[in-house]
Amino acid sequence: MRYILLVYITTSISLTAFSQTKLGIINDPDGYTNLRNIPSNKSEIVAKIIEGEFFYFRPTQDNWWFIKRCDGTEGYMHKSRIKEIDNYSKDGKVYPLKDYEIDFETINKKGYYIRITKIDNLNYDKYSNGNDWFYSRNWIEVFKDFKEVNELYFSNIESVGGDAGVYHTEYQLKDKTILLKFGDYEGLLMIVDLNGNITKHLGGDFFITNDQKYIISPWHSDLPGLSVIDNNTNELLFEKETEYYFHEWYLVDSSYYIYGEHVSNDSKKILVLDFEKKEVEINNYQNLEYYKKYQISDWIRKKK
Repeated sequence: MRYILLVYITTSISLTAFSQTKLGIINDPDGYTNLRNIPSNKSEIVAKIIEGEFFYFRPTQDNWWFIKRCDGTEGYMHKSRIKEIDNYSKDGKVYPLKDYEIDFETINKKGYYIRITKIDNLNYDKYSNGNDWFYSRNWIEVFKDFKEVNELYFSNIESVGGDAGVYHTEYQLKDKTILLKFGDYEGLLMIVDLNGNITKHLGGDFFITNDQKYIISPWHSDLPGLSVIDNNTNELLFEKETEYYFHEWYLVDSSYYIYGEHVSNDSKKILVLDFEKKEVEINNYQNLEYYKKYQISDWIRKKK
């Protein structure tokens, strides 16, 4: 039996978020089962669940159990049509649900869709010396016409420097999807284009300049740095380590300024981003109170 996840809309579902839930597939000789809007075989059909498709269910003492598909669709199914799954399999490895938290997120775009699979080890402390020890294991898979065209795999992301894993953002552009990876003291900003290509850049949270020309992403890292990406071509303008950690950003007229702290001597300066020189330099005017009223607040962060 080959198990699949069908994807239709952007959604994120976790086994721990859906209280007292179990993972299941259908048990139906017809190869599909109807999902009903209320617990009755005469009620409206809201979806058809096909053989091999994963879904979540909540057992009760009633004959009809509440179902939540991985695309977020909810309804009811007769318990005789439900088969509980104790393990989740991925790339030939088996992950018992008692030991791992499984999280799926799907992003549906015109012409393709993206599936993010995140497996967190619930026993990472207990089994830290095991052969297959990991904290969080993540996959980014891109599909066109229901065929996988690209994949990015992270075998182990540790929760250092913040969260651990790959995340979708609420803000998306028509010609690309932007994903963020946190953990390992190495944040990444990843762009998936319309052809399913994935490009990785050092970064993290980001904003887009007012003229829509550039994506600005300071590094989510133990090292200070900055990545600037051309928003039209998706090409990297520059990506470099800096001498200052960035605390606040300001937009004055068409120029971008930063309140930064030096990495070694803790001195604080107002910096300016020079797109032509591809540099962050110390600005001549150092009145912090002047810049504070121009602080940028529309940062784009990971979807919660």
